[in-house]
Amino acid sequence: MVQLMEIHSGTGAYPFYPTCIYAAGYSLTSLGPGTPPFTINSVTGEISGSPAIIGNFVFAVRVEEYRNGVKIGEVRRDVQYAVEPLCTTVTPPFISINNDVDSSGISSDTLSIIINVKDSLCFDLEFGVSQNGIINDTSKMFLKLTSNNFDLTGSFVQPNADTVSVGSNNTFLSYYNWENISGDTVFFNLDTNNTGVDSGYIEFTGFGYFRYCWQAPCESFDSTFNILVDAYSKDCSGINRSQKNI
Repeated sequence: MVQLMEIHSGTGAYPFYPTCIYAAGYSLTSLGPGTPPFTINSVTGEISGSPAIIGNFVFAVRVEEYRNGVKIGEVRRDVQYAVEPLCTTVTPPFISINNDVDSSGISSDTLSIIINVKDSLCFDLEFGVSQNGIINDTSKMFLKLTSNNFDLTGSFVQPNADTVSVGSNNTFLSYYNWENISGDTVFFNLDTNNTGVDSGYIEFTGFGYFRYCWQAPCESFDSTFNILVDAYSKDCSGINRSQKNI
């Protein structure tokens, strides 16, 4: 690794172009500060190191060609790189229906309810993500629900439009009496812009909540309804997906 050169026209003796002048306190070693410092393998060209400062950096790599011990040429290439914060792992979203869990404590995929014809039924779906095992209310999550025999659109209950302060965030949507618990209100944000989101998916920040209310018709006697919940989160490792048939 070598210093960068100025870009204006070079004159005079080789190397023709003057090297860049570093600001006070900086030098070639500033290009990859850390332990171990940046080094380049003279045989393979592999560059390795452990940067300790977040930022954008640039350096030059020089490759020299020799014949019979005599230098006959060289090539220089600029290298730009960015040092970003340590990757924080976001787990795949969890999915819960009416907070039902099985004997192992894992959210159940099935909600079994006995109702009479023309009775109304409401059920609540909750979604969320965690970082390093801790539930996170700032991570992005993307969600899509589909069904071939349940009217998701007609039975969907629109959330309330509230403006309250929860910590440092203003939230604008809510459901009252969540999971049939009187006085239990959940608040959440919904990104209606969906910029860059896959088609059909809805973007949430942190937690997501859906409520469905449905009246059982006569023809639904002894019926099973299926809903496919497809959710994923993103981090520096890529996409983390969860799918459940409920």
